[in-house]
Amino acid sequence: MIKKLIVLVCYFSMTQVWGQYTFGFRGDAGWRGSSGYSGEDGTSQVIRADGRSAFFDLSGGDGDDGRDGRDGENAIQCFQPFQHFGNLIGAEGGDGGDGGTGGRGGDGGNVLIYFQDWNDLKAIALKNEGGRGGEGGNGGRGGEGCICRERYWSFRQCVTRQSCRDVESCHDVQERQSDGTYRTVRQCRTDRVCTPYEDCDTYHFTCRDGQQGRYGSNHGRNSDGNRGSIRLVQNLAVVPDEMTSTNRTLAQLTNSVTLTKQIWDNVGGARSLFAPGSNVGDRYYIYRRLAQKSFRVDWQATHDMSEFSNVGVQLNFDGSYISYSVDSDFFFKGEVVYGTNEDVLVIRSAFREDEITDLTFVKAEGVGSELKLIFQDHRDLNDVVDTKIKIKFSFQPFIGKMKNIISDEWKHELLLDSEFVTIEGDKIILHVGKYPYKRSLDKILKAKRKVAFKAVFLRKYGSKTAQKVIEQKKTRLSELTN
Repeated sequence: MIKKLIVLVCYFSMTQVWGQYTFGFRGDAGWRGSSGYSGEDGTSQVIRADGRSAFFDLSGGDGDDGRDGRDGENAIQCFQPFQHFGNLIGAEGGDGGDGGTGGRGGDGGNVLIYFQDWNDLKAIALKNEGGRGGEGGNGGRGGEGCICRERYWSFRQCVTRQSCRDVESCHDVQERQSDGTYRTVRQCRTDRVCTPYEDCDTYHFTCRDGQQGRYGSNHGRNSDGNRGSIRLVQNLAVVPDEMTSTNRTLAQLTNSVTLTKQIWDNVGGARSLFAPGSNVGDRYYIYRRLAQKSFRVDWQATHDMSEFSNVGVQLNFDGSYISYSVDSDFFFKGEVVYGTNEDVLVIRSAFREDEITDLTFVKAEGVGSELKLIFQDHRDLNDVVDTKIKIKFSFQPFIGKMKNIISDEWKHELLLDSEFVTIEGDKIILHVGKYPYKRSLDKILKAKRKVAFKAVFLRKYGSKTAQKVIEQKKTRLSELTN
């Protein structure tokens, strides 16, 4: 009983794919080959050349080769059903595993050499090439698919049917009359006569072998390590430290701060400097000097500097110029006065971000084409701050709920230019009713209609822009004009 059950399970493991039946089970895919380890970087070295022979091998280590991927498994339980009523295809073999990646070559070590005489370098043999990248592994072979034992067969299927016809048969009979005489009468009957026959069809079927699994990918050799750098310093015991960047506050920068940077020339001809047998690149760096420059802030703004004393400033020195950046919430106008030894940032005016964006909605006036929205700048900076305004509207239909209120799907949106904006002292007046909308809002912006709007103010001062968003929830326009 157990053996019969196993046979039945194997037989009915077939799956139908696009009108075909697959027999057997696909083989497992092979494992990917493991990657090789990267080579170790060469050790960086500080050398003092004194004319004595010396050899330094700072080469990077070679990367390990990647391992080959494993072969895919052959398809299993390839029991082709005998004389199956349908086309068959064998299960596929498992894909081969991809080859492992070779390890990257290690970088050559960097070297810093202090020397007096150029001839002293001739006594030094130096190697600082990068290590060789490891070879990638080969992909595994794909497994074999199920093979057909019988490739062509056919079935003749017959059905017994009936061919029927009606047959009429007649004969004469004597019928007695009322007077005692007889007369001849012809009587007929119809009988249905059927003849059996066979109706046959022949069905032809095929079996195709399962495909071999895909071969795994082969990986090429990984990259070699980089050569180490060579830096030469002549007639110095040590290279001075550099400070190319710093973070300070505005208060600290009222006193001058000095930044420094080491200056190195990139020169060719390194291979001719060292002893025979050396393996180095042709470029090297020679130390020239320590560049330095100072930076300070000259505060000339009307605001007291104590309000901004903790504002952070980032300074960066490239050897020629000092660049700066300040905290995002500090808005100012000024200029840098560049000097030979010192740059001065002159700040002539300054504001905090909360001052730039201190705006509120006051009220609405008019309806339809005469509608105006009035906002107040509580710091009265309209004359000194550049302002761009974008406003979005939504409205409530006569019947139904509010549509598109304070959302990303507004019915009407416009960017107001100077033609539709009036500045009166500390007031900003938006003539939204006069804007040439794609769809007229005269019927929408009526006193009894509920509207919602969102005004976005982009306020620019100096090189920075701040954003202030003012939203008005659904309200009748008549209520906003009080």
